[in-house]
Amino acid sequence: MKRIGFHLSIASGFSHLIEEAVSLSCNTLQIFSRSPRSWIKRNFNDKELEVFKRKLKEYDIRPLIIHLPYLPNPATPKKSLRKKTIKVIKEELETCKILGAEFLVVHTGKYLEGTREEGIKRVQDMINEVLLDFREEVKILFENTAGAGTEIGCNFYELKEIFDGIEKKEKVGFCLDTAHLFQSGYDLRTKDKINKVLDEFDRLLGIDKLYLVHYNDSKTELSSRVDRHYHIGRGKIGKTGMKEIILNPRLFHIPFIMETPKDTKYADRRNMKIVKKFLNSTFSAFPEKRKNER
Repeated sequence: MKRIGFHLSIASGFSHLIEEAVSLSCNTLQIFSRSPRSWIKRNFNDKELEVFKRKLKEYDIRPLIIHLPYLPNPATPKKSLRKKTIKVIKEELETCKILGAEFLVVHTGKYLEGTREEGIKRVQDMINEVLLDFREEVKILFENTAGAGTEIGCNFYELKEIFDGIEKKEKVGFCLDTAHLFQSGYDLRTKDKINKVLDEFDRLLGIDKLYLVHYNDSKTELSSRVDRHYHIGRGKIGKTGMKEIILNPRLFHIPFIMETPKDTKYADRRNMKIVKKFLNSTFSAFPEKRKNER
């Protein structure tokens, strides 16, 4: 069974979250455990945790993934931000343990000043410090970036550099975002080009280190370095590329999470419907406009 789901909000509580996930036919799920633009940790009471875990098991929604908030920056040269980032990553790893999440997705960050190599070294040092005393079965997944400005990790060589400096390599892996790949210069528009990209990833990092795919089309062009997610099959990667990605046999066992725009009430439902068509190996042209699309 292919594991496919969305990044959904917990703002309305766990009960609403599970109802939404089930209504969208999710069998995997990604969340922020706190506001993505806040340093403040969210506390959960025992009752809601019990219900949440029971419902995840009841509906066979797995794995659960937590995404690190946007504010932390593992590559930062600023001491105060470094201290706060370490604190948040440690807190989020503990939250993964509490909620039963298998993975914590982490952006490698921006080096801001100095050299890229110095930024990579700071990421390595921070993750090594975070994992020094962490014994739980949770993996940190480094997510590739679109490559804007001083972002680190927009290509497989930089991700390999980061990985090579991690002491507890068994505690880390990778999440590939398809939109970010395309925006940073990896062409995903045909089956052959997708396989070429996966060949390079396998050669440099190992396909066995890939645990998650963020399955997003791109609103911006190839090599744009501009991070804008778009609806499945309607962006610059396009319907052929997005279909070939999800049907690729090397990726089929890996969970896919959509982080597509929620610009209409039915956006998630529409995207899941398209994905199901892909998985059923059926395909039809998308109409330019459709009234009352649900």
